[in-house]
Amino acid sequence: MARCISLMPLFSTDGLIMLFVTYWMIGLNTSVGQITYAIILSLLSNQAASAFGIAMSCIFPTAQVLSFILFNISISTLDDLGNGESTARPVSSYTSMYRYAFEGHVVNQWSSIDEFHPEARATWTDATRDSVLDGFSFSADAIPWDILGLIVNCIVFYLIGFGALLFRMKKAR
Repeated sequence: MARCISLMPLFSTDGLIMLFVTYWMIGLNTSVGQITYAIILSLLSNQAASAFGIAMSCIFPTAQVLSFILFNISISTLDDLGNGESTARPVSSYTSMYRYAFEGHVVNQWSSIDEFHPEARATWTDATRDSVLDGFSFSADAIPWDILGLIVNCIVFYLIGFGALLFRMKKAR
């Protein structure tokens, strides 16, 4: 537990630096609320990814087995992300940190247009936002659920890692 807490700043710093650099480079919306949500989603997705890595390293004995399993999990998870053709989601997408982070960032960016994009702000309505989000099969009120999903992913993966490490320690004795 102490190691996980001590690694949190290390795993979060590089993600936040990349977020701040790319946020204005790409020209994303810069309202305070949208930046705050982007920071929260970025921190939680970084923590979920590190929790997943810790869990997998505690479960699998070698890097070769781990890399084979992770490759198959990532391919199936990325395949499950919405492609806009269907509103039905596979069950595996609800356990994916990628889904929650991607959906949260997309909904966050398309939720409103800020003052730095005046040409788009004049014609931007909630109906425009909803039509864009419907193309991804996302809902405009999904951000709190995405944050909750990322928090649950973090907790579950840390608990899985702790349980696997406890099991391996008892087995080694």
